Amino acid sequence: MPPRSRVLLRWVPMVCLLLTVPAGAAETLRWKFAEGDTHHYELNQTTVTTAMVQNQEVKTTINQTVDMAWEVDSVNSDGSARVAQTIERVRVSLDSQFASFEYDSQDEAAGEGPAAMLKPVIDALVGSRVVLVMTPRGEVNDVEVPDEMIERLRNAGPGAQALQNLASAEGMKGLIGQSTLILPEEGVEPGTTWTRAVELPTPQGTLALTNTYTLEAEDDSAATIALSMNIDEFKVAPDAPFEMKVEEQSGTGAYTFDTAAGRLSSSEIKQGLRAVISVQDQEITSITDSTATFTRTGD
Repeated sequence: MPPRSRVLLRWVPMVCLLLTVPAGAAETLRWKFAEGDTHHYELNQTTVTTAMVQNQEVKTTINQTVDMAWEVDSVNSDGSARVAQTIERVRVSLDSQFASFEYDSQDEAAGEGPAAMLKPVIDALVGSRVVLVMTPRGEVNDVEVPDEMIERLRNAGPGAQALQNLASAEGMKGLIGQSTLILPEEGVEPGTTWTRAVELPTPQGTLALTNTYTLEAEDDSAATIALSMNIDEFKVAPDAPFEMKVEEQSGTGAYTFDTAAGRLSSSEIKQGLRAVISVQDQEITSITDSTATFTRTGD
């Protein structure tokens, strides 16, 4: 294989990581907060990317599991709350033709190669207490990121390049806000839809999305909400090492919301993306499919 082709193929795992939700009276859905409450959640995400580089197929599979705690510090008179999110444990595995590794933040051994590069990044995230102000509709109005976390991410070496958007309060606000379930302003009945425009900053550029939510069913204990996602635009950052053109995309999801307790019970979001990535005057066709589940595991 020509040297240039080998260089292009080595880009594929990194690109994968970078690329890696009977009718009655209308009810008003709201998040509910109580000072001192603590809830534990588990995020599981599997991303499979198949890339074609000069007629050679390269497949990369990434699995991530993140354990986190949400703690309500205080509740304001308008119902909004200061909520602290703390990542307690991270597990990551990657498998491709060029690299395979597993990493667990509870394992003190740093490992070698990519796992060793990932360790300072995960160490900067685990245990850091990110405080956000969340409204009863689920909107994130403010985010406080510890200075120590920002500094450690900025100094975490090459492994942190894909996470530099987290090394600022604005970047964290965009990421958390995009992933939070937003409830409608008014009371709704099954079949009602509402939308939300989102701009998500990433190291490679800004992703503009429109999320459409539909209340599918509701009873005294839970509401089921469907999600449809559409990428409106992707603006590549001027200093990005590649150019990307989105050819096809899909995004669907479902939320189960505990209406009595006013909190998210679980969610599942599936996304698909077909894009053409230009690197060093060559093109890589990339097809990415990801499934993410978010489940409340206890108090």
